[in-house]
Amino acid sequence: VARQREFLADASAVQFTRNPDGIAGALDQIAESGAGTLIHARYAEEMSHMFFGQSVKLRLAGLFQTHPAIEERIRRINPRFQPTPYRQKRSAAEASTAPAQASGFAGGVAPAGRRGADAGAAWGRSAGESAQLVGALGGEKLNYAERLLASLPQALRESLREPLGASAAMIALLLAPKEEVMREQLAALQAAGLGELAQRAAAAVVHTRGLAAAYRLPLVDLGLPAMKQATAQMKKELVAGLEAVIYADRRVSLDELVVLTLVREQLQPPAKPARQTKKIVELATEAGTVLALVAQAGTRADASGQRAVALQLALRAGAATLGIEAAAASAVTLDLPKVQAALEALRTLAPLQKAILVKGLFAAVTADGTIRVVEAEVMRLVGAVLDCPLPPLLTEIDPAALAA
Repeated sequence: VARQREFLADASAVQFTRNPDGIAGALDQIAESGAGTLIHARYAEEMSHMFFGQSVKLRLAGLFQTHPAIEERIRRINPRFQPTPYRQKRSAAEASTAPAQASGFAGGVAPAGRRGADAGAAWGRSAGESAQLVGALGGEKLNYAERLLASLPQALRESLREPLGASAAMIALLLAPKEEVMREQLAALQAAGLGELAQRAAAAVVHTRGLAAAYRLPLVDLGLPAMKQATAQMKKELVAGLEAVIYADRRVSLDELVVLTLVREQLQPPAKPARQTKKIVELATEAGTVLALVAQAGTRADASGQRAVALQLALRAGAATLGIEAAAASAVTLDLPKVQAALEALRTLAPLQKAILVKGLFAAVTADGTIRVVEAEVMRLVGAVLDCPLPPLLTEIDPAALAA
């Protein structure tokens, strides 16, 4: 009965829209997705009749599935539907409209916040397939980078090409949206003897305040080449300025940790290469700390209810891959020095052990079948510190959609 009702619903949609290609294309988009229509939630089976497609995997699926196969639904809607030409046409349309949509947000509709960091997309890769992204850079990644660049204000892009502008933009990126808190942060810069940097950051905030969470690391990436050419004193002042701004409100958010750690890592003088011979079992405490970091990236520290369940699911998935105790990672209390020390220690892992670490972290991050902006940022941070660079992970999300 449920399957026949789905066929009827599809027919009604075609009758209402007069667009069988559009309805078939929407179904094809789901079929093309790695995650398909599966819902990774505790009560998915109870609510399966309300979803757009089959939401849970079942034994004897042909007998008990609540929705007919997507291919059969497409065939009944439009027997002449050709998926390959339609996908090419859809991709071309998205590419032609994306810059205009992104530019519409770049003017600053809403400040970056928790909702922007929570935005994410379904993740169809296994942990092993995700780890293989290290060092990979495909055409879709370059296209996404171009869309992000195009949506940044031109004045901001220009300022990132020279050290003074780049340092001011990175400081401005962490200035709070609340005026009273921002005044305290600027006062902390003044107290640290960085008055000129405070003035430049206050002027740059007009360009950074409206940027969504997904723009943080790209902006840092754009500014780092100029900062690497700067004097040792300017590098030192930038790191000191970031620390002053971050500690002004006596707390360190995950966003601030990512930016500070990445900038400090990239600008510090080259150290003597450490011997990379350690195994994860020898650095179980440090691996547990970083596992806790990525697992908590998508949840609050005081998680309860469903958030607590999601946190434990992530910890168990990561710990199982890493071969460490999930309970130890669950008991970790995170702070900036502890995270930085753990990352530094994990740089001594043997190359194949680093691959296992990245795989385990991906297992934790994607345990719920999705990856969020803040989780992608943390994974890119860990990859950069461990010399396992990761490309942008959320190329499916239009930058303009991250304003909400």
